[in-house]
Amino acid sequence: MTSESPCQKTGPDLFKDVRGWLELHFHFDEPSDSSICALWVKLTRVYPRLPRVFHLFVAGAPGSGKTQLLNALASLGKGTVLGNVSAAAMARELGRGREVKLESGPESGLQKWSGDAYYHSACFDEFTGAGAEDRRAELAEMIRHAYARNGAPYTRWEVESNKSRSWNLYMPMAMAITGTVDPALASRGFRICAVKYKGPGDWGILMANRYPKGAQELGRRLDEWADAVRTDFKAEQIEDLEKSPEHKRRVEAVVENAGLDRQTEHALTVATVSYLGGIDITDELKRGMASLYIGSEEDEELVEEINGALLAVAKRTVSISPPTSISVKQSEVRSYINEAREAHHLKPLGHRRFAEGYRAAGIHDSWIRNRGNKNYWVIPTGHLELLGGLGNIPHSPNLPDLLDQQNDKVGRVDQVGSVGRLWEDFEKGLPYEELIAKYGEDLVEREKIPKIGGRA
Repeated sequence: MTSESPCQKTGPDLFKDVRGWLELHFHFDEPSDSSICALWVKLTRVYPRLPRVFHLFVAGAPGSGKTQLLNALASLGKGTVLGNVSAAAMARELGRGREVKLESGPESGLQKWSGDAYYHSACFDEFTGAGAEDRRAELAEMIRHAYARNGAPYTRWEVESNKSRSWNLYMPMAMAITGTVDPALASRGFRICAVKYKGPGDWGILMANRYPKGAQELGRRLDEWADAVRTDFKAEQIEDLEKSPEHKRRVEAVVENAGLDRQTEHALTVATVSYLGGIDITDELKRGMASLYIGSEEDEELVEEINGALLAVAKRTVSISPPTSISVKQSEVRSYINEAREAHHLKPLGHRRFAEGYRAAGIHDSWIRNRGNKNYWVIPTGHLELLGGLGNIPHSPNLPDLLDQQNDKVGRVDQVGSVGRLWEDFEKGLPYEELIAKYGEDLVEREKIPKIGGRA
């Protein structure tokens, strides 16, 4: 890409150095993830010029390095890492320099901050940790609003002053997750996969996190790049850029069938930041789009099916000695799903829909191997631990002991095969109470099993 703009001249080397610095502190199992994270760091400097941001969801089992990545992101992104924080404390900490009046500002009718923002990003450790579900729900609601520049501010009435105060928390955010995320929040960002790593360079990653160096210099260069962006691209110019036919083609190179959906909105944001930075990472962004959480109920159920089938197939193909990864035949996962669907008289899953589903479920292209014209998934055991032990699937089977899982309660079955077996037992006349005990109340009610019991 050629351009006369200084920010586009210095941007490529800066992007490369930011990405390299992040790779010193975290093992990215999927190469495109480091590019997404580096783009997020650059977003922290220019997001006030944009109407939307994207968040990061760092998903992985305990001990996979999520906290280290959050620390690295916060160091470069002018941010802070928050742990067990209340919604009120979060708003007041992140809201420093962001108090707003509930009236329209001069730019595009948007709210105007009272001063310079102290933080440009926020990272949340153990966002989906055990306990405090109500607190997490309130935090998630606030973070959803922080996705848009004109999102609703955090407003509270202060009894002491008999006045209301409001803070605009619009900024890029990142959070470590070990379980499910509310779909409304999850659709607002990219998923970064964290897996336990043992291999060349792991000692270097440990030392880089223990004694971090270089963040201050990179931060200075990021600030200089942001100054150049603000000089060359006013808000009106960025609006004209995003409305131009040329920029639409850049978006369409990242996502197919650009339209009125969250995927296109993210593609527009990343295309704009890439353009301001003078970089072309279309291939990485296309792969990153596959990591987006999918929001419809139908698609969520498909991901649930694939995860359940993966666990079931992995369980019967595991070797005796504890491996670091498990090789699963892709066709066996699809066959497992379609057998369950056939038992329930549902339409079988086609190749294209299956591919969409397993990518949304977090199966990276780098995990897929072709052997004898057959595709195999080489799944890290950490990914299976996450699925089997942390509640991503309501009724998932436990993995064998070699994956460090505990024995589950009797009667818990995998979500995919259980639907067909549930109806088979109903047809055999198993009483309603026994169906509840065997399959769980949620599944029985979801399938609308009559309370009169089975057919004798």
